[in-house]
Amino acid sequence: MSIDPRVSLFTIMILFITILLSTHLILQTGIIVLFILAYFRLTSFRQVIKLCIFFIIPTLFILILNILFVSKEVDYLVLMMLRFWGMTWLFNWFLKQVSPDELAKALWALHVPYNFAWQISLSYRFLPLFQKESQHIYNMQISRGIPLDGNLFEKIKYLPSISIPLIVMTQDKANYFAEALFSRNWNAKTPKTIIEPLKMQIRDYIILLIVICVIFLLFLEVFAK
Repeated sequence: MSIDPRVSLFTIMILFITILLSTHLILQTGIIVLFILAYFRLTSFRQVIKLCIFFIIPTLFILILNILFVSKEVDYLVLMMLRFWGMTWLFNWFLKQVSPDELAKALWALHVPYNFAWQISLSYRFLPLFQKESQHIYNMQISRGIPLDGNLFEKIKYLPSISIPLIVMTQDKANYFAEALFSRNWNAKTPKTIIEPLKMQIRDYIILLIVICVIFLLFLEVFAK
């Protein structure tokens, strides 16, 4: 099921604000469960389990910092954990759901200036490239004997062996991309058109209605305090 990218963008913005402001544990948990189920429709069960395992270490890190420097109350710690998981699943769903081209179309349809819309969509387009290049560098360094597959402390110790080559390689690709645009006489100020304009479907209006209900519940919770 393909959702209109404008609806996806609006949804992620509203739910991001909801996750930040809401202190209702049931609402936070409901958002997490909803987007885990939505993520299941976009990828495999194995990928979802891998993401859950990957989130364990940052979750523990956040809990330890909150216990040491903020509060030891159980409700507060659970709320912080739910906020982290909610934002993580929210943005992972958005990255899977909306392609760079769809994001650009959504921004243009919302009358965002083309310069800014193009820069945002281009940055968004580079995210899979970073992931692919980092995995490639990781495999190369492992083949050279660097113990990146060891314990956590070894991974932190040898982190520059991945981050520095990644910065260099992505900078080279950015330069190649800029040269390709320059050679084609590309100009961001020239008016652009969309071949296939976006059209709202019935399911998009239903999702908007659900998001509006979430906004209403958030307002009730905020004003009830």
